[in-house]
Amino acid sequence: MSRISLCMLFIALMLSAIAKAEVYTWINADGVRVYGDEPPAAAKREKVSLPPIQDLPEQKWQLKDQDADTAQADSSGDEEAPEFTGYRSFKLASPRANETITSGAAGTINVQFTLEPPLQPGHEVVLLLNNKPIETSNSLSFSVQNLDRGAHLLHGQVKNQGSILKSTGKRRIHVQRPSILKRSRAQ
Repeated sequence: MSRISLCMLFIALMLSAIAKAEVYTWINADGVRVYGDEPPAAAKREKVSLPPIQDLPEQKWQLKDQDADTAQADSSGDEEAPEFTGYRSFKLASPRANETITSGAAGTINVQFTLEPPLQPGHEVVLLLNNKPIETSNSLSFSVQNLDRGAHLLHGQVKNQGSILKSTGKRRIHVQRPSILKRSRAQ
């Protein structure tokens, strides 16, 4: 018998052993249900029957040649993008509500918004600090430098040609920075 034949026989025997394996379930010492083919001897076990393996026909997952050509033609860019019907969601993701920016950050915060659907071409995001616009971008991320100590209100707006399309709720944050009034007298 050739090496290839022996190898094929070994693989066939292993697959048949796997196909005939029995599956058991039991509760382990930690109270967790466990499944396996060799339960511990002391465990109260029960035999489990597994559902048959699902076999899907191959043609359901492949496009026919004609369908593939049609799909390529559809994605060639001839069709217009779906009409924009407005933003469903616009939220201030970070910083969290009532978050305290510590003195180690020196009054610098990163502001992140989430927007669904994505920002449309020509639209812009405006970051407002204490109800005053401080930065406008076509990005959902902002970095605000050198904030004064104390409480501040953050929120954002999506605008198109100056018109507000969507706003976030206002979020209060706190900036904690060193004060010369709080220095120890020993210095």
